[in-house]
Amino acid sequence: MLALVLFWGMGRPLVGDDALVDRLVSYTSPLCIVASLSLLLFFSKIKLGHVRWINWLAASSFSVYLLHEEYLTRGRYLALTDYVGQHYAVLVGILLLVAFVPGLYFATTLVDQVRQQLWQKLFSPWLDRVESAVINRLKS
Repeated sequence: MLALVLFWGMGRPLVGDDALVDRLVSYTSPLCIVASLSLLLFFSKIKLGHVRWINWLAASSFSVYLLHEEYLTRGRYLALTDYVGQHYAVLVGILLLVAFVPGLYFATTLVDQVRQQLWQKLFSPWLDRVESAVINRLKS
């Protein structure tokens, strides 16, 4: 965040072609490394214990990430943000996008939870039978 504030404070547009932008926001940037370590230390000191809804959301976070980074869906999200930016006032557009992101995360989490339940009910017993058959075959 500090890098972006400093960058905008200099009056420069945040464009991907700029070498300074690449240096400030790349994964190997000292500012990104310090920010990452700060977040790690901050969250390591929080003592939450066992919070059921956090664990429920965390169980699907990797699946949500994979679905959003898939090349077919990423372009649709960018097209949606462009559409909102062109057809709505700035404040309304920001509010729509701020509401859209958690809604999309929650909907994708629900889809992944259904997938997990289907796996446990349908595929896991079948896979257990196949595994035991292979083990029995190897033992004999």
